[in-house]
Amino acid sequence: MATKTANSAAGNVISIPADPYSYENLLMYHTSLSLVERMVQEELLTPADYRKSVKILSKKYGFPPGSIFTEIA
Repeated sequence: MATKTANSAAGNVISIPADPYSYENLLMYHTSLSLVERMVQEELLTPADYRKSVKILSKKYGFPPGSIFTEIA
């Protein structure tokens, strides 16, 4: 009997939440960001990597351009 195999993974799908400022969304964003910040502190990532990561996370969690979460010092 033959077995059919297929890749059913969705890949890197970014779903934008309905309310980007909901408690759950902000909690997940800050948790993700704290991991990136820790990696910068341990010199595993550069400040440039940090800025790229913030942009990616801001997009992933659905913050609009001009949001306080998308501003980087």
